[in-house]
Amino acid sequence: MESENILEAKQVSVAFRIAGKFQKAIYDIDLRLRRGEVLAIVGESGSGKSTFATAVMGLHNPNQTQITGSILLDEEEVIGKTGDSMASIRGSKVGMIFQNPLTALNPLMKIGQQIKEMLAVHDVYPAKTTPEEVAAIEYWMNHYPRKMFNYKSSYEMSLAG
Repeated sequence: MESENILEAKQVSVAFRIAGKFQKAIYDIDLRLRRGEVLAIVGESGSGKSTFATAVMGLHNPNQTQITGSILLDEEEVIGKTGDSMASIRGSKVGMIFQNPLTALNPLMKIGQQIKEMLAVHDVYPAKTTPEEVAAIEYWMNHYPRKMFNYKSSYEMSLAG
């Protein structure tokens, strides 16, 4: 039976190694996200929003970061997963849109090609997807500012506000 929760965090803390000692950045986070719900994590700059999100994604360096507690994605524990086991979860069960496009997009590649590549890597569309199939994602792109309408032939720096 499928769980009602798609994300469940229990007592999640994240500590970073600073001068040889681990210092906690976030403490004992508890949250649940049920199927069909939308969750917004808001807070001041430096409050730990991105630290928590990158813990869910498994993007912290395990040599420099300690993550304790439990993070379940569709009842699968992600704390402690690394490499291929975590890569198979990213994109299929969870994704992240980074705040800085320079860390997320390749400035030397057109946006449409990057989206096509991401969809192929995560088996959303096969690698030999036609341009018409890739264009189907324009549906959600239409909800963004006018400058993004031509994303297929744009470079990421042209999308900056």
